[in-house]
Amino acid sequence: MFRLTSKIWRFLATKSQPVSRKKSRPSRRLELEPLEERALLDGNASGIVTGVAFIDQNSNGTFDAQEVIVPGVTINLTGSTDQNLPVSASAVTGADGSYLIDNVLPGNYQLSAAPNATVLGMSGPNLSAPFAVAGGQTVNRDFAVRGLAPAVISMRLFLTSTTDENLPFVPGSGSGLANPRGNNLPIVETAIPDVTAGKNSADTIIDLAGHFSDPDFSNSQIRFITSAGAINVQLFDGQAPQTVANFFNYINSNRYDNSIFHRLVPGFVLQGGGFNFVANPASLPAIPTDPTVENEFGASNTTGTIAMAKVDGDPNSATSQFFFNLANNGGAPNNLDTTNGGFTVFGRIVSPSDQLVLNALAALPVANPPVAAPPLNQLPLVNYTGTNFPTDTVASNYAIITDVEVVRRDEFLTYTLVSNTNPDLVEATIENNRLRLNYATEAVGAAVITVRATDRFGVSVETSFDVTVQNEPPVAAVTLTPDPAETNDTLTANVTASDPNGDPITFTYNWTVNGEVVKTITTTETTDTLDLSVLGNGDKGQVVAVEVIPSDGLLTGAAVEDSLTVANSAPVASVSITPETPTVTDILTATVVANDDDGDTMTINYIWSVNNVIVHSTPNSTSLTDTFDISAFAEPGDVVHVEVTANDGTVNGAAATDTVIVI
Repeated sequence: MFRLTSKIWRFLATKSQPVSRKKSRPSRRLELEPLEERALLDGNASGIVTGVAFIDQNSNGTFDAQEVIVPGVTINLTGSTDQNLPVSASAVTGADGSYLIDNVLPGNYQLSAAPNATVLGMSGPNLSAPFAVAGGQTVNRDFAVRGLAPAVISMRLFLTSTTDENLPFVPGSGSGLANPRGNNLPIVETAIPDVTAGKNSADTIIDLAGHFSDPDFSNSQIRFITSAGAINVQLFDGQAPQTVANFFNYINSNRYDNSIFHRLVPGFVLQGGGFNFVANPASLPAIPTDPTVENEFGASNTTGTIAMAKVDGDPNSATSQFFFNLANNGGAPNNLDTTNGGFTVFGRIVSPSDQLVLNALAALPVANPPVAAPPLNQLPLVNYTGTNFPTDTVASNYAIITDVEVVRRDEFLTYTLVSNTNPDLVEATIENNRLRLNYATEAVGAAVITVRATDRFGVSVETSFDVTVQNEPPVAAVTLTPDPAETNDTLTANVTASDPNGDPITFTYNWTVNGEVVKTITTTETTDTLDLSVLGNGDKGQVVAVEVIPSDGLLTGAAVEDSLTVANSAPVASVSITPETPTVTDILTATVVANDDDGDTMTINYIWSVNNVIVHSTPNSTSLTDTFDISAFAEPGDVVHVEVTANDGTVNGAAATDTVIVI
């Protein structure tokens, strides 16, 4: 206490001019001395405004060691955040004259002091010059006053027995909050991987909610206003961030307003989010959908939870439709926790009263027989007796969601495109939480995309990734037909091909026989032929192959090939009997015409029969004729038949026959 008293004494002793002269001097306003801006190590995006109220003994605007601090001064902070949210906070300087206003969000502010009867220079607004606070910064602003008010100065202040109770100051806590909670920096939770796309590829869509997060995320709360009452639902923002962000996109665009619950399976699910009800005339148009959202299965599908509906066999196909679990559906018999990658639960009802409303909806009658084909074949429908569904329906026939209200959403992120180094290659746009990359036609090259996530208070974080668009080679496959093939066949190479970029393709066909090139051609045709009957194009036992090389004019695709071994050709024969009208005394002659495409030596098997009874045969003959004396075997009217089979030493050819009748 002596130290403070001596400071007051020195302050008074150094002022030679009368108090009245001090009053004639313009009042000093708040003096601000900015400190160096710094980012706090814990990643907190809220700032701090701090300082000391003091008697500016030497009028230099700076708090010096010998100057008197002033407890009990109310310091007011006003202004707005970078998101244009108004801010008003205050702190009363403590016993050491200091104040600290915490959780100051990035924005622009001013300080003022409330009137104080104990000091001079505190009347009027005492506004400081505007100053900015950035995320994670501490800004120092000291408050200088002219001196003590004459009314509070007495000898009691200078006695050795003076205590705090004798001083004219009433210290405060020294602290205040500009925001009820601190604000942490958003974070890049998972890096956006570099994108490599083929020329002329379809758009790439990246869900940014799957890559950014915020330590301040807490469970949001929404309220379904339904025809049976309100259902409050707590959403799992941190556990299913992409799904929750997707759901808010539909809420914020009012696409769930006047929608219906279109599927009810009692004891299982109540499903909505697919169709709106429109009156005059009544219709049920489908809700316009955004791109699909990635599956984020985590929480179990228990009674009272809300989950996303999706297409069978595609875990990542959810868009707008959702369902309430009317039972514990995670395990048998419905197995929603394991079927189709698990159904993403992203919230649950809040209270028993909400469950009662859900139960009331679940008790509605389901149209039986169905009034429409799937997906409206399990539609809850009330008091409907019409015959022209849905034209003759009214709103009261349906379980309707009239509105979905946002009750609480403490933190959320918005996304912006910061930069794109090559917009001629790729157009980058952001809608809600989805980044779309649209590639220029026929363009190849590289770009760097930078995106920013900003929290509700204007604090942001950025990340970049590379985009490479490249020409990709065509892909082909080839098959040879016929297979097996024989010496005189014509081989056809049949090509199927595609170019990922849609470029036209040319094909180079390289035909070889036992590894020796016999034909090469480049064409746009997807077939080419090789005539094996041409000398040198392949004989029995030789390997004929075709290699096909696709090209899009810039890149050559991988060569593909097919091959076969030329098969043995069976000999071919025909036969005729002379004379054509024999008598019982004639000797018949069978004359054969035979050919083997491979040039193999042939033998002929002759079998003679009379009235279908074999009476004579000549096996393995090398002669193209054979004779048969019918005098001992035939009578007038008998049928004489010869069957001839040619053999090339490996296989028999098809049998040839001829017949005559004895006269």
